[in-house]
Amino acid sequence: MRSFLFIIIILPSFLVAQTDTTATLVIKDKTKYSAKFINNLKFFHYSTNYQLLDSMLIIGQLDTAHFPTDLPLNSPRRLSGSSKNDRYEITLSRINYTTVYYSLAIYKSNKLSVSHKGYADIAAGFFLGSETDEDEKTGFSYGSTAYSSQTADCILSIRIGKNELEKLCAKVVKHCKDKTKDIPLDDCPTLYENKQP
Repeated sequence: MRSFLFIIIILPSFLVAQTDTTATLVIKDKTKYSAKFINNLKFFHYSTNYQLLDSMLIIGQLDTAHFPTDLPLNSPRRLSGSSKNDRYEITLSRINYTTVYYSLAIYKSNKLSVSHKGYADIAAGFFLGSETDEDEKTGFSYGSTAYSSQTADCILSIRIGKNELEKLCAKVVKHCKDKTKDIPLDDCPTLYENKQP
């Protein structure tokens, strides 16, 4: 007599490939979120439905996440930091709950070597966990949210959070097809908010 052993594997619904369906979205005010974020959320299969209500994302019927607000809305902030011969300067302005406008300049030996301006968005699954960065001055870790911008050649990620002193901090990471243009996380110094005049 032959016997067969059947193993049943149960996977959470977000791990199962679901390429032919989109999630149902209810959005109170579309102007508070980027079109890119909304589109990515439709195809993010963690849940079959989401509601966007101001600073809250309601996931299914039971879970709620709040959008990060470490960076104040429509209030540009300048941050900078140095390492070896490099100086990083970035101006950030959160324009809605999902998007920041940035202007980044990197100086090598006091000469401008990199300059980027554009919009960066948080990922649809931002609520699954924040990034963790280390404040190089204190050695303490702090939670940060990654906002990403993609071009044909590079992906730029700006990680924004507040350290244990509630001071706004950021780091920049860049991955490119041409690896000589990369900025690894460990190469970027912690960028701190400059005092406003």
